[in-house]
Amino acid sequence: MVAEYIPDLAEVKSVSDATATGACIALGQAAGAVVTNMDQAELYPLVETQSGTLISQDLYRAGAILVNNAGERFVDETQVGNKIAKTMLEQPEGYAYLIYDGVVKERESLTDDYESAGLAKQGATAEELAEAIGVPADALAATLGGVMGEGPYYAIQCEPAILTTLGGLQITNCAEVMNEEEIIPGLFAAGDVAGGIHGSSILDGDYVTAMLVFGRTAGTEAAGVVD
Repeated sequence: MVAEYIPDLAEVKSVSDATATGACIALGQAAGAVVTNMDQAELYPLVETQSGTLISQDLYRAGAILVNNAGERFVDETQVGNKIAKTMLEQPEGYAYLIYDGVVKERESLTDDYESAGLAKQGATAEELAEAIGVPADALAATLGGVMGEGPYYAIQCEPAILTTLGGLQITNCAEVMNEEEIIPGLFAAGDVAGGIHGSSILDGDYVTAMLVFGRTAGTEAAGVVD
């Protein structure tokens, strides 16, 4: 479905559950339902390239930065993850390095886990780190010198991945599924099966909220039909 509706992301990895195949969306379409927002997906920016480990975004909130393979910072890390991920995809090779120093290590204990798992490369200086990750030393030294203290420095190579798609069956505010002109009697949808709830990006904390709100609504409305 990603290849069909969002061809630009066809080669992007997914960290969704393996059961998220879109089968229920297809069932709704078979019943005449229309779909909406199928060209939108939520991306997670910090997926370690080799292991697929999701790296906490708290690291750049604690002071870590992202640099491309030219050793240059290219994005405002205070933006929402979806925007950061899309900017990462525009970089050469479509990946970036999350770089942090001792200050971030003190603030975020998760860095110890990443290092013990072998996910982070280290350099006592910017030049040593540049050699370890294969980026221009002068550029990286200039980048880090403007925003970080003295080394050692650490880098985790990350790429964006699809966290979830945002499209699905068109529903009313009562979770009723729509065809081209009207409600399909007795058919309800919620969660990832429903489209158009989040727009082009999900607000932090809204994953579960939307599922619970429309899940409860769908159940309540379906029970009324049965009665």
